[in-house]
Amino acid sequence: ATRLLPSLPLRRLAEEGLCLVGYSDLTAVLNALAAAGGGPQIHGPMVAAGLTRGDNARGLLGLLRDGPFERPLFRFGDGSVLRHGRAEGRALGGNLSLLIALLGTPWEPDFAGSVLFLEEVGEPLYRLDRMLTHLRASARLQEVKALIGGSLRGCGPASERAERWRRLLLETAPEGAPVVVGLPFGHSAVNRPFPIGATVELDTRGGRVAWR
Repeated sequence: ATRLLPSLPLRRLAEEGLCLVGYSDLTAVLNALAAAGGGPQIHGPMVAAGLTRGDNARGLLGLLRDGPFERPLFRFGDGSVLRHGRAEGRALGGNLSLLIALLGTPWEPDFAGSVLFLEEVGEPLYRLDRMLTHLRASARLQEVKALIGGSLRGCGPASERAERWRRLLLETAPEGAPVVVGLPFGHSAVNRPFPIGATVELDTRGGRVAWR
């Protein structure tokens, strides 16, 4: 997907109101379109990947048909909260590998003031460590308002994966920024949609992420 970016007329597509729905490799295009001034892009299941699993289609259709403000994007319990707090900011993110591939390019997202969503698939734990260490060392995340972790599928042994991911996200988030983990988006069986480029609110005490 990153190979497409130099050939895409992003500003024209944004002005025309193009809205894409997808995830994984499409992370690069969704964030680039939002950065070009377009409306919210939907990180969510695709016809070719995940739409027919469980309630994924119902969740996506509900968001597109009923509008963003009818219900929270995500609900979660205290077990998902690594650091409490409330934050509001522009939703960015998706697949970690694709975001790392955008660093230093003209399509790199502006992370300042964002609520950052991260998920991954098929990467060993040491690579997750390397990518998050790179992101943190780059100083790109100093003004991130909150960090939200999604699914990890095929990322190292299940016995280590959850605890290691939690620790890495806490290390990566700026001091004081709320951190939540285990929300159902990305390459998991349940892939709930969320808007890239729209303002969202994370409230850990209320256990929800909502579109503002």
